Amino acid sequence: MIELIPAPVQFGNDELSVGVSIGIAQQLYGTEYNLDLLMQNTDKAQYKTKNLGKNTFSVYSPDQVLTKKEVLAMSKKHQKVLSAIFSDHLSSNIHWKEIESLLIHLGAEFREGTGASFVATLNNIEFTMHRSHQNATMSKKSLHLLRKFLQSANVVDN
Repeated sequence: MIELIPAPVQFGNDELSVGVSIGIAQQLYGTEYNLDLLMQNTDKAQYKTKNLGKNTFSVYSPDQVLTKKEVLAMSKKHQKVLSAIFSDHLSSNIHWKEIESLLIHLGAEFREGTGASFVATLNNIEFTMHRSHQNATMSKKSLHLLRKFLQSANVVDN
């Protein structure tokens, strides 16, 4: 199929060609169906594919590491948040909703913890976060712990 798509097509007096990059993710038989997670994993494979060049594909692997080039394929919003987390000078102005959006984009799964805490799981690594009801932003200490979690889950910004 990949070989057929880039074949030139006559369009009026012009000859057109199309390139294709395909990201593939699969769900294991017997696991709970989660379309959002399946689409996120497909997106991750797509980022990997775009770095390989046109007319190719890649299959998502849970332990795949996003390279800097793949991070650049993210939305500007997610790039900005990831760079802020990995900055040498942590900002205390990163909002919880931005962190949650980034983690969801990276494929994290969430479950309720005790009180105001919740647990994020990414690439089989768990991280418990306490979300303050009084503060819409994450503390520098929490951001430092989040950075360590992302590094252990093979998410880097280099």
